[in-house]
Amino acid sequence: MARARNIKPSFFENEHLAELDFAARLLFIGLWTEADKEGRLEYRPKKLRKQIFPYDDIDLPLLNRYLTELARLGFLTFYVHDALLYIWINKFRQHQSPHKTERESSLPEATEKNTVHYQHLEENNGALTVKAPLDNGSCMVGIGIMNYESSKGINVANGAHARTREETHPPPPKSPRMMPAQNHPDHRRVRDYICGRLPQLAARASPEIDEWLNAGCDVEQDIIPSVDDRIAAKGGDIGSFRYFTHAILSAKAAREERIAQDKRMRENFNAS
Repeated sequence: MARARNIKPSFFENEHLAELDFAARLLFIGLWTEADKEGRLEYRPKKLRKQIFPYDDIDLPLLNRYLTELARLGFLTFYVHDALLYIWINKFRQHQSPHKTERESSLPEATEKNTVHYQHLEENNGALTVKAPLDNGSCMVGIGIMNYESSKGINVANGAHARTREETHPPPPKSPRMMPAQNHPDHRRVRDYICGRLPQLAARASPEIDEWLNAGCDVEQDIIPSVDDRIAAKGGDIGSFRYFTHAILSAKAAREERIAQDKRMRENFNAS
């Protein structure tokens, strides 16, 4: 059931949302009305299309693209529970004040262990599926997370038979995780910078820094600007290094895409 929600003037001035198509911004507002009081909702693309775009020609692949773009910009978090995909609207309770009579959330909570990075999702026949091992080490390869709309429940992408949601199914096997090399040459530099801005993190371990560096993230172009942006957005209330992972990996992906575009433009120019 859709709920009444608040919209603030700052929504229209958000430069990150301005990167998105108009329909993607409308979808984001619509998600607020579909989410429960904690900002959680089931990933049900057909229902979302029906509820938010009843008179518009928005196909499922396009809707899924909008969802992943919202996740890329840090507005949404995808997560998995019992092999089903959910969405959490980040900072929902900071911006919304649900009515006191609104029913408590009955959906599972997003945690550090069950979240799915948007780059690990792919569009498959109108639904998003997990395509790679999660950053937290759990292995989701081969599992087609379909959603509650599928009458056959869980769709196993590797060809195994589909089972109903009520059937007992074992958790996916865990694959060995490649551990990042410790003490990357730039580890201390990055750690000192972050702890200089957030002293509360000085007592925490920081394996995430090695993950960023070993993934090819550039200190000057990806890591430091993303850290600065996230601190500016949230202030000093940040309790872990992992908070920055999404933004840093997104910055790296955007930088690599710009490089690829420049290369294509040069090739096209030379060819002409």
